[in-house]
Amino acid sequence: TKRDLSEKSEQLDAVVAERDSLKDSNGSNRTDSLLVMPAPSMAKGSSRDESIQEILTSLSTHGDSIPEENGVHSSVVEEESSKDEKLQAAYAQIDELHSEVETLRTSLEQSSKALKAKTEDLEVAVEEYESVRDILYNTPDIDEQTIHFIVQQVIAFGGYDIDETEEIESVVSSSSSAEEDEEEDESRKQKNEQLSTFASAMFSTGKFLVDREQFQDSITCFETVLEVRREVYGWDDPLVGDALHMEGFVRSKMGDYDRALMLLWDALRIRKIASEPLKISATLRLLADLHFSKEENMHAALFYEECARHLKEHDMKDPHLPLVLIDLARTKDRLGDYCESMNFFEEALSIYERSLDYDDDRIASLQYEMGVLAFQMGDRDRGEECFRQFIRIRKSKGNNMDEGVANALFVLGSLHWATKKKDLAHESWVEALEIFEGLGRTADDPYVKSLKEKIRRAERRPIGRLFRG
Repeated sequence: TKRDLSEKSEQLDAVVAERDSLKDSNGSNRTDSLLVMPAPSMAKGSSRDESIQEILTSLSTHGDSIPEENGVHSSVVEEESSKDEKLQAAYAQIDELHSEVETLRTSLEQSSKALKAKTEDLEVAVEEYESVRDILYNTPDIDEQTIHFIVQQVIAFGGYDIDETEEIESVVSSSSSAEEDEEEDESRKQKNEQLSTFASAMFSTGKFLVDREQFQDSITCFETVLEVRREVYGWDDPLVGDALHMEGFVRSKMGDYDRALMLLWDALRIRKIASEPLKISATLRLLADLHFSKEENMHAALFYEECARHLKEHDMKDPHLPLVLIDLARTKDRLGDYCESMNFFEEALSIYERSLDYDDDRIASLQYEMGVLAFQMGDRDRGEECFRQFIRIRKSKGNNMDEGVANALFVLGSLHWATKKKDLAHESWVEALEIFEGLGRTADDPYVKSLKEKIRRAERRPIGRLFRG
Protein backbone atom coordinates (compact mmCIF):
# COMPACT_ATOMS: atom_id res chain seq x y z
CA THR A 1 0.00 0.00 0.00
CA LYS A 2 2.84 2.34 0.86
CA ARG A 3 4.58 1.68 -2.45
CA ASP A 4 1.38 2.00 -4.50
CA LEU A 5 0.43 5.26 -2.79
CA SER A 6 3.88 6.70 -3.45
CA GLU A 7 3.79 5.71 -7.12
CA LYS A 8 0.27 7.07 -7.64
CA SER A 9 1.15 10.31 -5.89
CA GLU A 10 4.15 10.77 -8.18
CA GLN A 11 2.01 10.08 -11.25
CA LEU A 12 -0.62 12.52 -10.01
CA ASP A 13 1.99 15.23 -9.46
CA ALA A 14 3.39 14.65 -12.95
CA VAL A 15 -0.03 14.84 -14.62
CA VAL A 16 -0.99 17.98 -12.70
CA ALA A 17 2.30 19.59 -13.74
CA GLU A 18 1.62 18.62 -17.36
CA ARG A 19 -1.89 20.04 -17.12
CA ASP A 20 -0.58 23.33 -15.72
CA SER A 21 2.00 23.60 -18.49
CA LEU A 22 -0.69 22.96 -21.12
CA LYS A 23 -2.92 25.60 -19.59
CA ASP A 24 -0.08 28.11 -19.57
CA SER A 25 0.77 27.25 -23.14
CA ASN A 26 -2.89 27.58 -24.22
CA GLY A 27 -3.18 30.93 -22.55
CA SER A 28 -0.08 32.23 -24.31
CA ASN A 29 -1.11 30.98 -27.77
CA ARG A 30 -4.64 32.22 -27.29
CA THR A 31 -3.36 35.70 -26.51
CA ASP A 32 -1.25 35.76 -29.68
CA SER A 33 -4.09 34.56 -31.83
CA LEU A 34 -6.63 36.92 -30.30
CA LEU A 35 -4.43 39.90 -31.15
CA VAL A 36 -5.25 39.41 -34.84
CA MET A 37 -8.96 38.68 -34.19
CA PRO A 38 -11.75 41.19 -33.95
CA ALA A 39 -12.89 42.51 -30.59
CA PRO A 40 -15.97 40.22 -30.22
CA SER A 41 -13.78 37.05 -30.12
CA MET A 42 -11.37 38.58 -27.64
CA ALA A 43 -14.24 39.63 -25.43
CA LYS A 44 -15.73 36.18 -25.59
CA GLY A 45 -12.46 34.38 -24.67
CA SER A 46 -11.44 36.77 -21.93
CA SER A 47 -13.68 35.24 -19.23
CA ARG A 48 -12.00 32.57 -17.07
CA ASP A 49 -15.36 31.00 -16.25
CA GLU A 50 -15.99 29.96 -19.84
CA SER A 51 -15.29 26.38 -20.68
CA ILE A 52 -12.51 25.30 -22.99
CA GLN A 53 -15.12 23.96 -25.44
CA GLU A 54 -16.78 27.36 -25.74
CA ILE A 55 -13.44 29.02 -26.37
CA LEU A 56 -12.64 26.46 -29.07
CA THR A 57 -16.08 26.99 -30.65
CA SER A 58 -15.63 30.74 -30.82
CA LEU A 59 -12.14 30.37 -32.21
CA SER A 60 -13.39 27.92 -34.85
CA THR A 61 -16.30 30.19 -35.86
CA HIS A 62 -14.12 33.22 -36.18
CA GLY A 63 -11.54 31.22 -38.12
CA ASP A 64 -14.21 30.34 -40.67
CA SER A 65 -15.22 33.99 -41.19
CA ILE A 66 -11.67 35.30 -41.68
CA PRO A 67 -9.69 34.37 -44.72
CA GLU A 68 -6.44 32.58 -44.03
CA GLU A 69 -3.28 34.45 -44.63
CA ASN A 70 -0.47 32.05 -45.52
CA GLY A 71 -2.13 29.32 -43.33
CA VAL A 72 -1.38 31.18 -40.06
CA HIS A 73 -4.87 31.08 -38.55
CA SER A 74 -5.43 27.46 -39.61
CA SER A 75 -2.26 26.24 -37.89
CA VAL A 76 -3.15 28.13 -34.71
CA VAL A 77 -6.56 26.48 -34.54
CA GLU A 78 -5.09 23.01 -35.18
CA GLU A 79 -2.47 23.55 -32.49
CA GLU A 80 -5.14 24.76 -30.06
CA SER A 81 -7.28 21.70 -30.77
CA SER A 82 -4.35 19.30 -30.20
CA LYS A 83 -3.42 20.91 -26.89
CA ASP A 84 -6.99 20.95 -25.72
CA GLU A 85 -7.29 17.25 -26.44
CA LYS A 86 -4.17 16.65 -24.32
CA LEU A 87 -5.63 18.80 -21.60
CA GLN A 88 -8.87 16.80 -21.59
CA ALA A 89 -6.86 13.56 -21.39
CA ALA A 90 -4.84 15.04 -18.52
CA TYR A 91 -8.05 15.90 -16.65
CA ALA A 92 -9.33 12.36 -17.12
CA GLN A 93 -6.06 10.88 -15.89
CA ILE A 94 -6.08 13.24 -12.90
CA ASP A 95 -9.58 12.08 -11.97
CA GLU A 96 -8.53 8.45 -12.20
CA LEU A 97 -5.35 8.95 -10.14
CA HIS A 98 -7.24 11.03 -7.61
CA SER A 99 -9.70 8.17 -7.12
CA GLU A 100 -6.88 5.67 -6.64
CA VAL A 101 -5.09 7.94 -4.17
CA GLU A 102 -8.27 8.36 -2.15
CA THR A 103 -8.68 4.57 -2.05
CA LEU A 104 -5.13 4.10 -0.81
CA ARG A 105 -5.55 6.80 1.81
CA THR A 106 -8.70 5.12 3.07
CA SER A 107 -6.76 1.86 3.36
CA LEU A 108 -4.04 3.62 5.33
CA GLU A 109 -6.59 5.15 7.67
CA GLN A 110 -8.06 1.71 8.33
CA SER A 111 -4.60 0.30 9.03
CA SER A 112 -3.87 3.17 11.40
CA LYS A 113 -7.11 2.50 13.25
CA ALA A 114 -6.20 -1.20 13.50
CA LEU A 115 -2.78 -0.35 14.94
CA LYS A 116 -4.33 2.08 17.41
CA ALA A 117 -6.84 -0.56 18.52
CA LYS A 118 -4.07 -3.13 18.98
CA THR A 119 -2.03 -0.64 21.00
CA GLU A 120 -5.02 0.06 23.23
CA ASP A 121 -5.52 -3.68 23.71
CA LEU A 122 -1.87 -4.00 24.68
CA GLU A 123 -2.17 -1.20 27.25
CA VAL A 124 -5.27 -2.79 28.75
CA ALA A 125 -3.58 -6.20 28.89
CA VAL A 126 -0.51 -4.77 30.63
CA GLU A 127 -2.71 -3.10 33.23
CA GLU A 128 -4.63 -6.35 33.75
CA TYR A 129 -1.46 -8.39 34.21
CA GLU A 130 -0.02 -5.87 36.66
CA SER A 131 -3.27 -6.05 38.61
CA VAL A 132 -3.21 -9.86 38.54
CA ARG A 133 0.41 -9.88 39.68
CA ASP A 134 -0.41 -7.66 42.66
CA ILE A 135 -3.31 -9.93 43.55
CA LEU A 136 -1.07 -13.00 43.32
CA TYR A 137 1.60 -11.54 45.58
CA ASN A 138 -0.97 -10.38 48.14
CA THR A 139 -2.88 -13.69 48.22
CA PRO A 140 -1.61 -16.17 50.83
CA ASP A 141 -2.75 -19.27 48.94
CA ILE A 142 -3.91 -19.87 45.38
CA ASP A 143 -5.39 -23.10 44.14
CA GLU A 144 -4.06 -25.02 41.17
CA GLN A 145 -7.02 -24.12 38.95
CA THR A 146 -6.41 -20.39 39.37
CA ILE A 147 -2.74 -20.71 38.45
CA HIS A 148 -3.56 -22.68 35.30
CA PHE A 149 -6.15 -20.05 34.34
CA ILE A 150 -3.54 -17.29 34.70
CA VAL A 151 -1.04 -19.22 32.59
CA GLN A 152 -3.63 -19.82 29.87
CA GLN A 153 -4.37 -16.10 29.75
CA VAL A 154 -0.66 -15.38 29.47
CA ILE A 155 -0.30 -17.87 26.63
CA ALA A 156 -3.35 -16.45 24.85
CA PHE A 157 -2.01 -12.91 24.90
CA GLY A 158 1.56 -14.06 24.34
CA GLY A 159 0.53 -15.38 20.91
CA TYR A 160 0.65 -11.96 19.31
CA ASP A 161 2.40 -11.75 15.96
CA ILE A 162 5.32 -9.34 15.96
CA ASP A 163 5.63 -9.64 12.19
CA GLU A 164 1.99 -8.61 11.81
CA THR A 165 2.60 -5.57 14.00
CA GLU A 166 5.61 -4.63 11.90
CA GLU A 167 3.51 -4.95 8.74
CA ILE A 168 0.92 -2.53 10.12
CA GLU A 169 3.71 -0.18 11.14
CA SER A 170 5.13 -0.27 7.62
CA VAL A 171 1.73 0.73 6.22
CA VAL A 172 1.36 3.60 8.65
CA SER A 173 4.88 4.78 7.87
CA SER A 174 3.98 5.55 4.25
CA SER A 175 4.85 9.21 4.41
CA SER A 176 8.38 10.27 3.70
CA SER A 177 8.24 13.69 5.28
CA ALA A 178 10.43 14.56 8.27
CA GLU A 179 7.43 15.25 10.51
CA GLU A 180 5.85 11.88 9.91
CA ASP A 181 9.21 10.16 10.46
CA GLU A 182 9.43 11.79 13.86
CA GLU A 183 5.88 10.69 14.66
CA GLU A 184 6.80 7.19 13.56
CA ASP A 185 9.82 7.16 15.84
CA GLU A 186 7.72 8.39 18.75
CA SER A 187 5.06 5.77 18.06
CA ARG A 188 7.68 3.03 17.86
CA LYS A 189 9.25 4.25 21.10
CA GLN A 190 5.91 4.14 22.89
CA LYS A 191 5.21 0.67 21.54
CA ASN A 192 8.62 -0.57 22.71
CA GLU A 193 7.94 0.84 26.16
CA GLN A 194 4.63 -0.99 26.28
CA LEU A 195 6.26 -4.24 25.15
CA SER A 196 8.96 -3.73 27.78
CA THR A 197 6.33 -3.32 30.49
CA PHE A 198 4.53 -6.41 29.23
CA ALA A 199 7.80 -8.41 29.31
CA SER A 200 8.48 -7.25 32.88
CA ALA A 201 5.01 -8.36 33.96
CA MET A 202 5.53 -11.75 32.29
CA PHE A 203 8.96 -12.07 33.96
CA SER A 204 7.42 -11.42 37.40
CA THR A 205 4.67 -13.94 36.68
CA GLY A 206 7.28 -16.54 35.72
CA LYS A 207 9.24 -15.94 38.94
CA PHE A 208 6.04 -16.25 40.96
CA LEU A 209 5.36 -19.63 39.36
CA VAL A 210 8.95 -20.70 40.04
CA ASP A 211 8.53 -19.82 43.72
CA ARG A 212 5.51 -22.17 43.75
CA GLU A 213 7.58 -24.79 41.86
CA GLN A 214 5.23 -24.60 38.85
CA PHE A 215 8.21 -25.01 36.51
CA GLN A 216 6.38 -26.28 33.44
CA ASP A 217 3.96 -23.33 33.48
CA SER A 218 6.73 -20.80 34.04
CA ILE A 219 8.57 -21.94 30.89
CA THR A 220 5.94 -20.23 28.68
CA CYS A 221 6.44 -16.95 30.52
CA PHE A 222 10.22 -16.91 30.18
CA GLU A 223 10.13 -17.97 26.51
CA THR A 224 7.77 -15.07 25.75
CA VAL A 225 9.96 -12.65 27.73
CA LEU A 226 13.02 -13.79 25.80
CA GLU A 227 11.30 -13.31 22.42
CA VAL A 228 9.95 -9.85 23.26
CA ARG A 229 13.18 -8.55 24.79
CA ARG A 230 15.27 -9.76 21.89
CA GLU A 231 12.86 -7.97 19.52
CA VAL A 232 12.93 -4.72 21.53
CA TYR A 233 16.52 -4.58 22.84
CA GLY A 234 18.58 -6.90 20.66
CA TRP A 235 20.39 -10.15 21.46
CA ASP A 236 23.10 -8.85 23.81
CA ASP A 237 21.10 -6.69 26.21
CA PRO A 238 21.40 -7.45 29.98
CA LEU A 239 17.63 -7.93 30.20
CA VAL A 240 17.93 -10.70 27.61
CA GLY A 241 20.62 -12.25 29.82
CA ASP A 242 18.20 -12.23 32.78
CA ALA A 243 15.57 -14.06 30.73
CA LEU A 244 18.12 -16.64 29.55
CA HIS A 245 19.32 -17.15 33.13
CA MET A 246 15.82 -17.80 34.49
CA GLU A 247 14.81 -20.12 31.65
CA GLY A 248 18.07 -22.04 32.10
CA PHE A 249 17.40 -22.34 35.83
CA VAL A 250 13.88 -23.70 35.24
CA ARG A 251 15.00 -26.18 32.60
CA SER A 252 17.77 -27.47 34.88
CA LYS A 253 15.14 -28.03 37.59
CA MET A 254 13.05 -29.98 35.06
CA GLY A 255 16.03 -32.16 34.11
CA ASP A 256 16.46 -30.68 30.62
CA TYR A 257 20.19 -30.27 31.19
CA ASP A 258 21.35 -29.87 27.58
CA ARG A 259 18.94 -27.00 26.82
CA ALA A 260 19.67 -25.43 30.22
CA LEU A 261 23.42 -25.58 29.59
CA MET A 262 23.05 -23.76 26.26
CA LEU A 263 20.85 -21.04 27.78
CA LEU A 264 23.15 -20.50 30.77
CA TRP A 265 26.25 -20.24 28.60
CA ASP A 266 24.54 -17.54 26.52
CA ALA A 267 23.44 -15.75 29.70
CA LEU A 268 27.02 -15.87 31.03
CA ARG A 269 28.33 -14.41 27.77
CA ILE A 270 25.91 -11.46 27.91
CA ARG A 271 26.54 -10.80 31.60
CA LYS A 272 30.30 -10.73 31.06
CA ILE A 273 29.80 -8.19 28.26
CA ALA A 274 27.76 -6.03 30.65
CA SER A 275 30.30 -6.55 33.50
CA GLU A 276 27.73 -7.39 36.17
CA PRO A 277 29.70 -9.20 38.92
CA LEU A 278 26.79 -10.46 41.01
CA LYS A 279 24.88 -11.74 38.00
CA ILE A 280 28.01 -13.38 36.57
CA SER A 281 28.58 -15.26 39.83
CA ALA A 282 24.91 -16.30 39.94
CA THR A 283 25.13 -17.85 36.45
CA LEU A 284 28.45 -19.52 37.29
CA ARG A 285 26.85 -21.09 40.34
CA LEU A 286 23.91 -22.35 38.28
CA LEU A 287 26.30 -23.93 35.80
CA ALA A 288 28.15 -25.57 38.70
CA ASP A 289 24.90 -26.86 40.21
CA LEU A 290 23.89 -28.27 36.83
CA HIS A 291 27.14 -30.24 36.48
CA PHE A 292 26.85 -31.35 40.12
CA SER A 293 23.35 -32.71 39.39
CA LYS A 294 24.76 -34.60 36.40
CA GLU A 295 27.55 -35.93 38.68
CA GLU A 296 30.13 -34.24 36.47
CA ASN A 297 32.16 -33.40 39.57
CA MET A 298 35.30 -32.07 37.87
CA HIS A 299 33.30 -29.53 35.87
CA ALA A 300 31.23 -28.64 38.93
CA ALA A 301 34.38 -28.00 40.99
CA LEU A 302 35.81 -25.74 38.30
CA PHE A 303 32.67 -23.61 38.13
CA TYR A 304 32.35 -23.42 41.94
CA GLU A 305 35.98 -22.32 42.22
CA GLU A 306 35.50 -19.67 39.52
CA CYS A 307 32.33 -18.45 41.23
CA ALA A 308 34.07 -18.26 44.64
CA ARG A 309 37.04 -16.41 43.16
CA HIS A 310 34.72 -13.96 41.43
CA LEU A 311 32.80 -13.24 44.65
CA LYS A 312 36.00 -12.77 46.66
CA GLU A 313 37.30 -10.25 44.14
CA HIS A 314 34.15 -8.12 44.25
CA ASP A 315 32.59 -8.59 47.69
CA MET A 316 33.90 -10.78 50.51
CA LYS A 317 30.74 -10.04 52.50
CA ASP A 318 28.43 -11.43 49.86
CA PRO A 319 26.00 -13.85 51.60
CA HIS A 320 26.32 -16.32 48.73
CA LEU A 321 30.08 -16.82 49.22
CA PRO A 322 29.89 -19.30 52.15
CA LEU A 323 27.18 -21.26 50.33
CA VAL A 324 29.40 -21.57 47.25
CA LEU A 325 32.32 -22.67 49.45
CA ILE A 326 30.14 -25.35 51.08
CA ASP A 327 29.04 -26.63 47.66
CA LEU A 328 32.68 -26.66 46.57
CA ALA A 329 33.62 -28.64 49.71
CA ARG A 330 30.89 -31.20 48.97
CA THR A 331 32.15 -31.56 45.40
CA LYS A 332 35.71 -32.10 46.63
CA ASP A 333 34.35 -34.72 49.05
CA ARG A 334 32.77 -36.52 46.09
CA LEU A 335 36.12 -36.46 44.31
CA GLY A 336 37.80 -37.98 47.39
CA ASP A 337 39.89 -34.88 48.09
CA TYR A 338 39.02 -34.74 51.80
CA CYS A 339 41.74 -32.30 52.89
CA GLU A 340 40.64 -29.63 50.38
CA SER A 341 37.03 -30.33 51.27
CA MET A 342 37.76 -29.66 54.96
CA ASN A 343 39.64 -26.48 54.07
CA PHE A 344 36.66 -25.07 52.18
CA PHE A 345 34.31 -26.09 55.04
CA GLU A 346 36.55 -24.26 57.52
CA GLU A 347 36.66 -21.16 55.30
CA ALA A 348 32.87 -21.10 55.14
CA LEU A 349 32.67 -21.62 58.92
CA SER A 350 34.99 -18.68 59.58
CA ILE A 351 32.76 -16.43 57.43
CA TYR A 352 29.65 -17.62 59.28
CA GLU A 353 31.24 -17.07 62.68
CA ARG A 354 32.08 -13.47 61.74
CA SER A 355 28.67 -12.65 60.28
CA LEU A 356 26.13 -14.81 62.17
CA ASP A 357 25.06 -15.42 65.75
CA TYR A 358 26.89 -18.05 67.75
CA ASP A 359 23.82 -20.32 67.83
CA ASP A 360 22.70 -19.94 64.23
CA ASP A 361 21.26 -23.07 62.61
CA ARG A 362 23.52 -22.63 59.59
CA ILE A 363 26.57 -22.99 61.82
CA ALA A 364 25.05 -26.12 63.37
CA SER A 365 24.41 -27.73 59.97
CA LEU A 366 27.95 -26.93 58.84
CA GLN A 367 29.39 -28.42 62.05
CA TYR A 368 27.50 -31.63 61.39
CA GLU A 369 28.90 -31.96 57.85
CA MET A 370 32.39 -31.20 59.10
CA GLY A 371 32.00 -33.86 61.81
CA VAL A 372 31.01 -36.51 59.27
CA LEU A 373 33.98 -35.57 57.07
CA ALA A 374 36.34 -35.65 60.05
CA PHE A 375 35.27 -39.22 60.88
CA GLN A 376 35.82 -40.18 57.22
CA MET A 377 39.34 -38.76 57.49
CA GLY A 378 39.95 -40.70 60.73
CA ASP A 379 40.11 -37.55 62.87
CA ARG A 380 37.90 -38.74 65.75
CA ASP A 381 38.65 -35.85 68.08
CA ARG A 382 37.69 -33.29 65.45
CA GLY A 383 34.59 -35.26 64.56
CA GLU A 384 33.48 -35.51 68.19
CA GLU A 385 34.00 -31.78 68.76
CA CYS A 386 31.96 -30.87 65.65
CA PHE A 387 29.11 -33.18 66.69
CA ARG A 388 29.04 -31.75 70.22
CA GLN A 389 28.83 -28.22 68.82
CA PHE A 390 25.99 -29.32 66.57
CA ILE A 391 24.09 -30.91 69.49
CA ARG A 392 24.64 -27.85 71.69
CA ILE A 393 23.22 -25.41 69.11
CA ARG A 394 20.22 -27.58 68.29
CA LYS A 395 19.34 -28.14 71.94
CA SER A 396 19.62 -24.39 72.62
CA LYS A 397 16.66 -23.90 70.24
CA GLY A 398 14.41 -25.73 72.72
CA ASN A 399 13.49 -28.60 70.38
CA ASN A 400 14.10 -31.87 72.20
CA MET A 401 12.79 -34.04 69.36
CA ASP A 402 15.46 -33.38 66.71
CA GLU A 403 16.32 -36.24 64.38
CA GLY A 404 19.70 -34.69 63.57
CA VAL A 405 20.59 -34.68 67.26
CA ALA A 406 19.55 -38.34 67.54
CA ASN A 407 21.80 -39.28 64.61
CA ALA A 408 24.73 -37.39 66.15
CA LEU A 409 24.18 -39.10 69.53
CA PHE A 410 24.05 -42.48 67.78
CA VAL A 411 27.46 -41.81 66.19
CA LEU A 412 28.95 -40.43 69.42
CA GLY A 413 27.77 -43.50 71.33
CA SER A 414 29.54 -45.75 68.85
CA LEU A 415 32.69 -43.63 69.20
CA HIS A 416 32.61 -43.89 73.02
CA TRP A 417 32.07 -47.64 72.81
CA ALA A 418 35.10 -48.00 70.54
CA THR A 419 37.24 -46.00 72.98
CA LYS A 420 36.05 -48.12 75.98
CA LYS A 421 33.90 -45.30 77.39
CA LYS A 422 30.92 -47.58 77.93
CA ASP A 423 29.03 -45.32 80.33
CA LEU A 424 29.15 -42.40 77.89
CA ALA A 425 28.17 -44.73 75.06
CA HIS A 426 25.19 -46.02 77.04
CA GLU A 427 24.09 -42.48 77.89
CA SER A 428 24.28 -41.33 74.26
CA TRP A 429 22.38 -44.36 72.95
CA VAL A 430 19.59 -44.07 75.49
CA GLU A 431 19.05 -40.40 74.65
CA ALA A 432 19.08 -41.17 70.91
CA LEU A 433 16.50 -43.95 71.41
CA GLU A 434 14.20 -41.62 73.33
CA ILE A 435 14.29 -39.08 70.50
CA PHE A 436 13.60 -41.68 67.80
CA GLU A 437 10.67 -43.14 69.74
CA GLY A 438 9.37 -39.63 70.42
CA LEU A 439 9.42 -38.98 66.67
CA GLY A 440 7.20 -42.03 66.10
CA ARG A 441 9.77 -44.60 65.00
CA THR A 442 8.39 -48.11 65.54
CA ALA A 443 10.17 -51.12 67.03
CA ASP A 444 10.79 -52.47 63.53
CA ASP A 445 12.77 -49.39 62.56
CA PRO A 446 16.45 -50.32 61.86
CA TYR A 447 17.79 -47.51 64.03
CA VAL A 448 15.52 -48.41 66.95
CA LYS A 449 16.40 -52.11 66.75
CA SER A 450 20.12 -51.34 66.55
CA LEU A 451 19.99 -48.93 69.49
CA LYS A 452 18.12 -51.37 71.72
CA GLU A 453 20.68 -54.06 70.96
CA LYS A 454 23.57 -51.69 71.73
CA ILE A 455 21.94 -50.57 74.98
CA ARG A 456 21.43 -54.20 76.12
CA ARG A 457 25.07 -54.94 75.35
CA ALA A 458 26.22 -51.89 77.32
CA GLU A 459 24.08 -52.87 80.32
CA ARG A 460 25.56 -56.38 80.61
CA ARG A 461 27.96 -56.82 83.50
CA PRO A 462 31.31 -58.45 82.59
CA ILE A 463 31.69 -62.12 83.60
CA GLY A 464 34.90 -61.40 85.52
CA ARG A 465 33.15 -58.87 87.70
CA LEU A 466 30.43 -61.43 88.52
CA PHE A 467 33.03 -63.97 89.74
CA ARG A 468 34.77 -61.31 91.84
CA GLY A 469 31.47 -60.30 93.37
